[in-house]
Amino acid sequence: MSKEARQLEIFGEKLYFETNTDRVDANGPAAYVLASQTSDKVKYNQSLHEGSGDARIYAEKRLQIESGVKSETNNQAFNVRIKNGHGNITTENGNFTISGEKIVLEAASELVLHAPKIKIGYDSPGKTDQITINAQNIKLNAGGKCTLRNKIMYKNGLTSPFSKAYNKWYNSLLPDGGGGGGFGGGLGGLAGKAASTYVSSQTGGLL
Repeated sequence: MSKEARQLEIFGEKLYFETNTDRVDANGPAAYVLASQTSDKVKYNQSLHEGSGDARIYAEKRLQIESGVKSETNNQAFNVRIKNGHGNITTENGNFTISGEKIVLEAASELVLHAPKIKIGYDSPGKTDQITINAQNIKLNAGGKCTLRNKIMYKNGLTSPFSKAYNKWYNSLLPDGGGGGGFGGGLGGLAGKAASTYVSSQTGGLL
């Protein structure tokens, strides 16, 4: 790149604008660079690069984007759109938080959550009011142990007595599970009450 094509404008000690720079970084030579720094040497710059076509924003401390001050509450005030290719957000050293009144994650084919541990709901009892799962088929693949209210339902390939009692109670509620669709028809009055009491005691009143 010819040095004659290069232009550099310096505005005081804290801002400069450069085009056709001959400096090269990982993104390639820059078509333009707008750079600034504070009195304590905290740097910010934005650039567009030849060859790769990368547009880059670099901030050494917090980068804050605000929008929607004059929007209505039902307006879309912030939108990120990717025409082609993948999107990626990576936090190299820290947590990533999304918060809002209602958060919707929607995928056209599959939604995947990967983590060594996955938790749904608050730790404090009663703070998470309800969890609803709607599906034509639900599969739980517990390789080691599956518990319900601290009661073991499945462990190392063996089904627990509690799980068997729960399954018997659940099957009695099905239309074809006992001739009456419930404890009264499927097991009889006294037997139904006994089974109901047993299951309730095993689940702590959960069922």
